[in-house]
Amino acid sequence: MLRIVLMVVIALAGCLESGDVTELFETDESAGTTGTTYRYRTAEGRWAFTGNLDMVPPEQRASAEPMDLSNVSLNTDLGNAINESMAAQHERLAASDGCTAADEEAGQDTIARMWANHRPALGIAALALLLLFAMPMLARRIGAPLAGRVVMFALPIFGLLGALTFGLTEARLSLAGARETADLCSTESFARAPARERAERLERLEAVLAREGAVHVVDD
Repeated sequence: MLRIVLMVVIALAGCLESGDVTELFETDESAGTTGTTYRYRTAEGRWAFTGNLDMVPPEQRASAEPMDLSNVSLNTDLGNAINESMAAQHERLAASDGCTAADEEAGQDTIARMWANHRPALGIAALALLLLFAMPMLARRIGAPLAGRVVMFALPIFGLLGALTFGLTEARLSLAGARETADLCSTESFARAPARERAERLERLEAVLAREGAVHVVDD
């Protein structure tokens, strides 16, 4: 065992004197930092790319070609131009009538929204509720038979209450839609969104405004 260790030490000393080990380390280091990209044809005939030659299937490894990417541009100017174009398009849509209306509606609460859209129904429902609360007093004053007829008359009131519930639900849904549109119109939300989501937000905003027929833009 000691003899084997001595032989290994002597061999390493000889390599150090000749510089082979240093060159080997330098070669490995340079190979690791080069980051060579290889391309090869798959069995289906498509190009595939990898940064590790060992990842190439053995049958295609002999035909794998190293690629020179030193002259490949990152197209940062093009990417910045696309981002600026999308930002300008979003600002144009944000100034449209649809976004302006959505901002105003999104600032309302549910009751204000319901009062603005269902004012007549709310007035009728209020009168119906007042009549229901007055039923015991009417029974004492006008008698049970007449009070029964009043009850039959009051049955449609429940229909009005159902309409009131429908109005409340519709107002909440409409308000949620208005807030979603307002978020799409918001320049701050657009700026915070990842770059890959901005094109999708623009498409959604254009679709919403086109559906509502509110793509008219206020010119500066």
